[in-house]
Amino acid sequence: MPQLDDYINKDGDPLITDTTRSILTQYSKIPETELIGHIRGIRDKAWEVFNYPCIGSYNFLDFSIRDHAIYEEVVRRVKEGATLIDLGCCFGQDIRKLIVDGCPAENLLGTELEPAFINFGYDLFRDRESLQASTFKTGDFFDSETPYNLPEQSFDFMHSASFFHLFTWDEQLDAFSRGIRLLKRKPGCLIFGRQAIRDVAGPFEELKVRSGPMFMHNEESFRKFLGDVSMKTGVQFDIDIRVLDKVGQRAMGVWQDLHFVLRTV
Repeated sequence: MPQLDDYINKDGDPLITDTTRSILTQYSKIPETELIGHIRGIRDKAWEVFNYPCIGSYNFLDFSIRDHAIYEEVVRRVKEGATLIDLGCCFGQDIRKLIVDGCPAENLLGTELEPAFINFGYDLFRDRESLQASTFKTGDFFDSETPYNLPEQSFDFMHSASFFHLFTWDEQLDAFSRGIRLLKRKPGCLIFGRQAIRDVAGPFEELKVRSGPMFMHNEESFRKFLGDVSMKTGVQFDIDIRVLDKVGQRAMGVWQDLHFVLRTV
């Protein structure tokens, strides 16, 4: 079982970027002198619920949705009425980023397995009174015919950061297919996000979330996987994949972040 020290810097303190500082001081109204203690306290409590590497390493401070080249397009279209679902939203940090950048909360939905993570998000951002609970849904993504019993073709955008890679190959295929059923059937809808990859694709035996070990792709296997997704769903995409220079060395070995954007045609 991974230990917290496998996923944190030696001193355990978070790296506070300008974006993190701005959101937590201006949106959440937390004094800057309290940020490190506040963030670390939330992280430590969350690790006790489920030891995802992304929790231990403070990935919930990345606000990674903003790193995509299409982010400004997404913000513009959501402001104009488009809808977005964030799968495996963790603490809802990317939902908050969208709101801070002017997106109406009623056009956004964050989903998460663990209700505790949503509560941790409210604690982290201190917006329990201002951000309606209807912005989030919790439960098992795989339990119902459509995820969370949501109507099919409800969303223009599906975002997912560090979610799909948690599962086996077959479960990832099922998850992508289920998510696609929530997308509107028209050109220009987007599935985008990030996940960890390794040089050699294959199961990561040390972490099992559902029926078996998570399958970690490399770029080649992920492109093949997306071909399988299109064959299963009948939905065709323009595909943009970018492997970032950022490299990590942790318990799962050497890894990189892969960003993907799939645009329906």
